[in-house]
Amino acid sequence: MNATEQKQYFKNFIQLFSGNTIGQLVPFIFAPIVGRLFTPEQIGIQESFLSVAGMFAIIAAGRFEIAFVLENDRKKAINLLSLALLLVFCFTILGTLLGLFPQPILYFFKDTKLRPHLFFLGIAISLLALQSVITQWLLREGAYGKISWVRILQSFIQNGGYALAGYWAAGVNGLLVAWLIGAFVPVLVMGYQSMRKVEWQETRWELMLEEGRKYKDFPMINSLHAFTDLVATSFLLLGIISTHFGLTALGMFALMNRYLRAPLALVSGTLAQLYYREAGTLLNQKRSIKPIFLRTQKLMLLVLVPVTIVILIWGPDIFALYLGEKWRSAGVYAKFLLPAIISNFITSAISSSPLLFNKQRWAYLFSVTGYVFSLSALYFAANMHWAFQHALLIYALVLLVYYLSLVVWYYSLILKHDRDVNIG
Repeated sequence: MNATEQKQYFKNFIQLFSGNTIGQLVPFIFAPIVGRLFTPEQIGIQESFLSVAGMFAIIAAGRFEIAFVLENDRKKAINLLSLALLLVFCFTILGTLLGLFPQPILYFFKDTKLRPHLFFLGIAISLLALQSVITQWLLREGAYGKISWVRILQSFIQNGGYALAGYWAAGVNGLLVAWLIGAFVPVLVMGYQSMRKVEWQETRWELMLEEGRKYKDFPMINSLHAFTDLVATSFLLLGIISTHFGLTALGMFALMNRYLRAPLALVSGTLAQLYYREAGTLLNQKRSIKPIFLRTQKLMLLVLVPVTIVILIWGPDIFALYLGEKWRSAGVYAKFLLPAIISNFITSAISSSPLLFNKQRWAYLFSVTGYVFSLSALYFAANMHWAFQHALLIYALVLLVYYLSLVVWYYSLILKHDRDVNIG
């Protein structure tokens, strides 16, 4: 990368990062209020609902939205966008039906307290999927500023809504309504600004099918991969915790995950978006992406090292002081889960590497293997009646090995590409 490209890279990073930073500061401002107004069980129920919605939303557009950046022809990209939106509509109907007949979902959580809230499932899937589609279209357009300020608005609405719902003693329904309103705003605002500029008259059914065939690996492989990731890391994981350790443990885990991962997701999410777009551009120019790969990893480590030290030394005290004494155990769980969290974020910023090199099938195989071993370890510990924190530790250590193996594989793909195109 020359000096101009490096300058543009950091300019885009700061633009995305600044919006993400403010957006993530808002939950921490409201956290002491939310933590004292809601019980771990209520947070656990909300997290279960969001895991179900997210599991379907991530594949609702067929993952075609991820290909927006790869399609150079705008007319073809518009047809790809149309295809993605059509699939979202179909999944919205499916989510609504699952909300009305939720028995398969409830089977995994072993608790009927989730059932009345699944009424919101269809709209939740729709909003999450539309937000992803619109965000990816804005990334294609290079509209980083719009993405940033809308995220700030969403974060303020959702977390302010949580505080009001707690003050009015609205319970889980209050949490979900606040979340839905906060998710609706970015879809409305970003959708209006970006979609009205799209030349919809360019849409043709035959072109939509052509684009679908061109990027068929996204729904066939990448969708399956993303779906498996969420099933493993949310649906099955939360189901095991809820079934074997109870809703209170689930709530502790969910809130810990939410507030510990938030600042890390802030950095990794920004870097991941930039890495995918910039690396794709470099590959199209027959250039190496090794410099941007290494730079991304260095930036992640600069954030992860101090976070690791703080959590290991003061984790339980921070959670108790900030959220209330009833949440001290969440800080304990954070210490035991730390190997998985840290290694996950090291990997997540460069997780689009298999997409860039068309290695989605191998990525999926790696994913399935990692989750089979990690969830099996947790399930084994649960059935051996280990304490929850010890079960989390064995789960985290297995994931540590898995994520570090992925980093090594990603780097090997880059080196192989450089050799194949004779990049010195």
